Amino acid sequence: MRRYITFIQNNKTIILPFLYLSLLILGVFVFNLFVVDYIDGFKVYVNQKEIALVKDYEVIHSILASLEQEIESQHELDIVFDEYLLKYQKTESTLDNFTSLTSLEQSLKENVTYKCKCWSLVINGKEAVYLKEKDNVEKLIKDLRNYYLPVAGNNNEKISIKDVKILESFTIEPAHTYYPEILSEENAFTFLLEGTMEKVTYRVKSGDNLYSIARDFRLDPNTLEEANPNIDPRRIQVGDEINISMAKPLLNVEISYQHVYEEIIPAPIIVKRDNTMLRTQTVVEEPGESGNKRVFAEIVLNNGFIKTREVSMEEILKTPKLRILKQGTQRTPDDILVSSTFLPPGIGIITSRYGVRRWNKIHTGIDVAVGTGTNVHAYRAGTIKFAGWNPWGYGNLVIIDHGNGIETYYAHNSVIKVEVGDSVTKGQTIALSGNTGISTGPHVHFEVRVNGQHINPLPFLRGQ
Repeated sequence: MRRYITFIQNNKTIILPFLYLSLLILGVFVFNLFVVDYIDGFKVYVNQKEIALVKDYEVIHSILASLEQEIESQHELDIVFDEYLLKYQKTESTLDNFTSLTSLEQSLKENVTYKCKCWSLVINGKEAVYLKEKDNVEKLIKDLRNYYLPVAGNNNEKISIKDVKILESFTIEPAHTYYPEILSEENAFTFLLEGTMEKVTYRVKSGDNLYSIARDFRLDPNTLEEANPNIDPRRIQVGDEINISMAKPLLNVEISYQHVYEEIIPAPIIVKRDNTMLRTQTVVEEPGESGNKRVFAEIVLNNGFIKTREVSMEEILKTPKLRILKQGTQRTPDDILVSSTFLPPGIGIITSRYGVRRWNKIHTGIDVAVGTGTNVHAYRAGTIKFAGWNPWGYGNLVIIDHGNGIETYYAHNSVIKVEVGDSVTKGQTIALSGNTGISTGPHVHFEVRVNGQHINPLPFLRGQ
């Protein structure tokens, strides 16, 4: 015993603080056990997140009832709180740890979600659009049906609607959803029309250009160009892939109707050939007169675009009168000029002149119509600067450098008969005509450039 006392005396600087701490802890425990008053209560959880501590969870229901009235007054809609997210855990705590009413109300506002009672347009079994009232949805459907109805253009037209139907299965049902998802009539109508964006890839075919593709897909050419920044619209080639994004409506409206309208019947024309006149000269022997007819057409529209159209009957109102023309057949001096320079004599007529605007750009040469396979001659002696495929519309192209900054271009050929660096003489066959590149038919595109600038070929050829 004495040994333990001696040990304590020798180590009292260590043992005494530990002893005091133990006595303090024991005192606190005894105080809490017999003096502090613990109260039963509940921890409140929303979506597994603890938000408050309350004595009685009935206070939660009372606050939610008050909030419900406030929100319903604000939105003019009945609401239902997502009370299934609320959970309670029984506990006990001292009075000072319980959440105040003000803090409790604020926590419930921030954490408890709610849904509004509304009406939904259900498409193919899926809730698609939410509006406040059933009348709003019914009006939405009515407006959609009327949106695509055709309208007569004048007093001589008559539109008889046979059927208007929405192709998808749909119903109008009561629903619950979060307030931001409830649309106005205007926004709901736009959403029905635009629906979702569908992305497709189109592979360019022969004869395509960006404008014809846009027309076929009912798109604005500028929109199509913006969606394909890596493609030059003037240089698309067969096989190129075009990205297309287009609206896919949620509901498709099909309208069947009869369209009765009047149509002009052009006067039939007889053309008499006259070898005493130039091919560009025409004389009217009989002016003729247009007729008129009433047309009965059966038309089916899909979202405002014609799906089918069939003429069921035509009624002649006025018979047209014959128009008689006398057309010259002699080649013009310019026709003869080009055939004496880069084509065989007596072949070819000019179909498009320099400077004419085509495909939104200036025509930089002249086009001479000839059959595919016609010999194409060098305008005069020179060196072949280029001979091959040109991706910017010329197709198979030959360029001859004649010196002094003068170059001539021969485009759209079917066959090229020279190579880069070859020396050619005046009149030598350099290619066979064709229809390659951007071309509307077999022809030779002839172009003259002086110091890199294109000029009108005809005055240039006349001056040689």
